[in-house]
Amino acid sequence: NTTIKELALTSMNINSKSAITLSKSLIGNRTLIKLNLSGNIIGSEAAPAFADLLKSTDSALLQLHLGCNNLGSKGGTIIGFALKENKVLQGIDLRHNNIGPTAAAIIAEALQINTSLKDVYLEWNAIRDEGSQAFEQTLEVNLSMRFLTLPKWSPSIHKRLKQNRRVQDLFIQATNIAPKLLPEVLGKADRITMFHFCFQTRLDLVVSGLQSRSYVRRQRRLEGRDSGRKGMCK
Repeated sequence: NTTIKELALTSMNINSKSAITLSKSLIGNRTLIKLNLSGNIIGSEAAPAFADLLKSTDSALLQLHLGCNNLGSKGGTIIGFALKENKVLQGIDLRHNNIGPTAAAIIAEALQINTSLKDVYLEWNAIRDEGSQAFEQTLEVNLSMRFLTLPKWSPSIHKRLKQNRRVQDLFIQATNIAPKLLPEVLGKADRITMFHFCFQTRLDLVVSGLQSRSYVRRQRRLEGRDSGRKGMCK
């Protein structure tokens, strides 16, 4: 097919065998730029086929959505290594895949090499502190990302964001920021134009951060989320 540019096959119970067949058929396709397979059951078995698609120089794919597919750490690692070789993809969605810290570290390494990726979705995984730490160096050297999701906030990540001049949209999966630091975080990360907080957040402290001079000057957008995990994988 030389006319379809976007293909969405979400929540259709697509298994690994079908996903492998699909991904192989897309190698050589120079028309499709967006593939959305979120909410299926492709599992880690299909990850090598998608890795081949990502590594192919005959693919024009710009957006790949694999959220809610139980890729696991094995699948996440395979995809991470493939991202090191990809030069075209601009956005990847790996949310809700039970990706662990080891796989997250591989993805973080890939983002230090891959300068085409601008939007990276990793929330609702099992990345933990070790995985978050792996992205600290990424934030320091990758100047192409616009959107990054991480499971936790840390002072080191805060420091890297102050140095990174491109990341504008940050999703914090769980509000682990110490309450007394909330105003400072909101006030001093002066290039972030959107913050997302999940679960209970001290509203009075958020307001305090909003009232800081640097924050008001940027007129930022703040969002609170409490239902993202329940609403995505159905």
